[in-house]
Amino acid sequence: MQKLYGYLLDEIFRGVIEQNQEVIKRIESFDGTVFFCDGDLLFTLPELFKFVSRQYAEQWGSESQLAKADYHAFRGMLYEQPTNETLKQFGAIVRVDSPNKNYALTVYRLTHLDS
Repeated sequence: MQKLYGYLLDEIFRGVIEQNQEVIKRIESFDGTVFFCDGDLLFTLPELFKFVSRQYAEQWGSESQLAKADYHAFRGMLYEQPTNETLKQFGAIVRVDSPNKNYALTVYRLTHLDS
């Protein structure tokens, strides 16, 4: 699971922050609640997990440790790790955009700190 978390931070979030066109195209072609709005990345945690899992599997193959990953472990890791502290080093932060009593429907926003 740690590898998946590292992939999310280093490849996906950092790619968005640095406006990596390959990462942006992969997100734009994803059919789910991971999308751009006003230059920021918006997502729900279940859909982010689905997107990152697919991207990781495509890069590392189906034999990766990803097969053992599950959403609840992924979500727990996001909350346990200093995600925003790491993102601040790249000039960004994740904020709650649209809270929902059902946490799976809460929308988060990856945005630049100056936004």
